[in-house]
Amino acid sequence: MHLLNTYTLNLFEFPGNHVPPYAILSHTWGKEEITFQDIQSSSRDALRRKAGFSKLQSCCNLARAHGFEYVWIDTCCINKDSSAELSEAINSMYRYYQDAEVCYAYLPDVSRDEDPRTINSSFRNCKWFTRGWTLQELLAPAIVIFFDVDWVEIGTKSSLQDVIEAVTGIPCNVLLDNGPQRISIATKMSWAAMRETTRAEDRAYCLMGIFGVHMPTLYGEGEYNAFIRLQLEIIKFSHDRSIFAWKAAEGDTEMTRGLLAKSPYEFRHSGNVRISDDNCGITPFSMTNMGLHIEFPMLPVQDELDDVFLAFLDCRLEKGGEQLCIHLKRAGHPDQNQFVRCWPDEIELKHASWRPPGTMSVYAVHGAEARRKKGAAKTCTFNLKPLHGFAGLAIQQKSYIWQSTEEREQEHQGGEIPFWGGLDRDLKLFVSNGSDITLLFLHEATGEKFGVIVGVHNMHIFSDIAIDAGLGMSPLEHELLKQSYTLGNRRHVPERGWDRVSRSLGGERLVSLAIRKTVKPGEYDIDIDITHGQPLTIRQLVPLEYGFLVKTDLPPSYRLKDVYPPDVFLQTQGDPDMLVNVYAHDEGSLKFSRMILFESSLGRPRQVAVFLGIYGRSQIRTDVIIDPEKSSSQSDEWIWSAYHQFKERWKMGSNLLHDDGAGLSRCSKVKKYRRDKTRQEFRATCTVVAGRRATLQPGSHWAHIDFKLSSLAGVEERPSIPKTPTLAPPPPPLSTYTLHAVDENHTHSSLLENEVLRSSPEPWSTAGDASGFSSSNLALESDFQAC
Repeated sequence: MHLLNTYTLNLFEFPGNHVPPYAILSHTWGKEEITFQDIQSSSRDALRRKAGFSKLQSCCNLARAHGFEYVWIDTCCINKDSSAELSEAINSMYRYYQDAEVCYAYLPDVSRDEDPRTINSSFRNCKWFTRGWTLQELLAPAIVIFFDVDWVEIGTKSSLQDVIEAVTGIPCNVLLDNGPQRISIATKMSWAAMRETTRAEDRAYCLMGIFGVHMPTLYGEGEYNAFIRLQLEIIKFSHDRSIFAWKAAEGDTEMTRGLLAKSPYEFRHSGNVRISDDNCGITPFSMTNMGLHIEFPMLPVQDELDDVFLAFLDCRLEKGGEQLCIHLKRAGHPDQNQFVRCWPDEIELKHASWRPPGTMSVYAVHGAEARRKKGAAKTCTFNLKPLHGFAGLAIQQKSYIWQSTEEREQEHQGGEIPFWGGLDRDLKLFVSNGSDITLLFLHEATGEKFGVIVGVHNMHIFSDIAIDAGLGMSPLEHELLKQSYTLGNRRHVPERGWDRVSRSLGGERLVSLAIRKTVKPGEYDIDIDITHGQPLTIRQLVPLEYGFLVKTDLPPSYRLKDVYPPDVFLQTQGDPDMLVNVYAHDEGSLKFSRMILFESSLGRPRQVAVFLGIYGRSQIRTDVIIDPEKSSSQSDEWIWSAYHQFKERWKMGSNLLHDDGAGLSRCSKVKKYRRDKTRQEFRATCTVVAGRRATLQPGSHWAHIDFKLSSLAGVEERPSIPKTPTLAPPPPPLSTYTLHAVDENHTHSSLLENEVLRSSPEPWSTAGDASGFSSSNLALESDFQAC
């Protein structure tokens, strides 16, 4: 392993286990990066003339300031002219980042002057989150510190964990590795699904460390062959069948496939898949010269003449617990039991409590993961300096709620909990895993007081500041403070693992806390600072439980304008669809969760607004507005507020359905127009169909928005009804009622059709009104009158 000296900028090679402590750089490559050959042969003046020297020098300066003599940078610490050394480095890359004391993530397209948690922040949209290699650079190091274009600290993996989860989909407890994690292969693959690499084969190679496998790198083999080899290496050590829980891309022309995916992209919808259930009696599987030999519980598919079976993968969804099933079709001679996967672009979901009895041994043609071992010490050392003007006291206690059985036994044998005493000198505080320390402070002149809690949970650091809790507390008050951080509302502190905290002391006085890693393994500095300013506000971004996977069919001139209220977890899935997350309202509520607004760059209708809602966990509601008058000059918030203000009074045709697991909610709106010059009449029709998911997809529900413009010169066409997904029931008979609304820009009456599901004896529930709208002098009412 080559390391760069931060003082001399010379490279040194360290064999085996004789590697000194080092920092490591994570970044995206730019122009004129400093290479291994540049360091070895070029003069310092020649290096300074290259654009990449500034980044290298700034990284070395930062590492040197933190006490590191060596740093590892991928651009210059790998001899890429040697294919053997390059292959060794790629296979060792995850370990390089895992063994580093600290990782500096340099983001040249991010500014520190904005809040990373805002929906359009440069941090959320930076290039670093889109690259394949940076995934392992995010997961492997225990400590990642992010820096902006000027090398100013933005935050850490710990302090920014909620926004990182929102951007990457990786849960906070996985980012911090808090406790044993059994993450499925499919979920890990989904984290890399939308990431890109410069070379196609690297989409597979960059995942080797995450799955704990090793294989030679063969540039030129292509992404498909590299990813197949990666999956074959994984199944040698893992029995997790979620590796087969992938969906082909929309538009994939292959009707049959093998059991292995082509690329990480095909796992884009698999982030909610659990690891295989060991309780199902899973049998081993392996690759043979007849194909992949495996046993599945299988069920013949009715009305299929081609020997099609539904194969149960023995893995389930994390939320909902539904079982995942794929379709297999017999291929070749029946005696050989060879199958191929058919309809590879879908995965069916089956009820969690049922599976076919027995299994069938098949050969799928075409075609053990080791847990990351942390090398951290069992006890962490915290360096603390006296705080000027404050008297202090340190008390160490066990966080009993986090203790293992082994720790409880050791405690009973080891005596009382140690007491540290005053904070009037430099101290080294030793905190073992599962423990924390309470620092109580009191200002001798002003009487300001606060408490600091610092602890270790599963070898990760957590901390917080408690205002009005400090030196001078009674034993009872201190015990109540302690319980609030282990048993009460602040139990999230050790779970979330903050290492940067600030709180207001009143007025403009601010106390800030930072836990900083030092060069020594297992050692940290506790930096407490009293300043003037506003505290750092941490708004936790909590993923929502429900979501609509929205597909659209729009005329070419229409585009998505916005989703309101803003959805911080809004993600496109690579296909022409998006996942709109929603929260559930109480039953009987008239509020919707999200408004999806489309606009045209040409003529009328200028805008189309679609409303989606979930109510009481069992109801879906949809509504549509076509071209609300004057709305093009108003904000999204204005349209949203105006709609909810007058919806109950006007009964705007919202469609409510009691979802029994297979139901749909439909809403269709029609509006006529006449062009002023040509006097040609045309009709705008928007149909929304929504229902609960029946196949594997992101989100709990799906919605299809179909918007069409048609001329009225010919025969009038009915609104097209989108095809519903697999397992959805056939559409019940439609009934149509009309609403006549006056369009103030034209002399004729506009026809408003609202199609509502009505089926007997099924308990379909609808809401609507067949009465006409009356005129009103209210501006908002007239704006929505023609809808």
